[in-house]
Amino acid sequence: MHAALLTELRRADLLDLDDCAVDGSRVRALKGGITRDPRPSTAPAPARNTI
Repeated sequence: MHAALLTELRRADLLDLDDCAVDGSRVRALKGGITRDPRPSTAPAPARNTI
């Protein structure tokens, strides 16, 4: 659905990407990104399959 909408907007010359923002939480890190420290768990107890 998004691709169809973008296609229609481009055809109508209504798509202007000069002023746009990208939500970083939804963009995949193409080069993998850096993880220096393990992320702490927010769960009250470890899951049964990880013990």
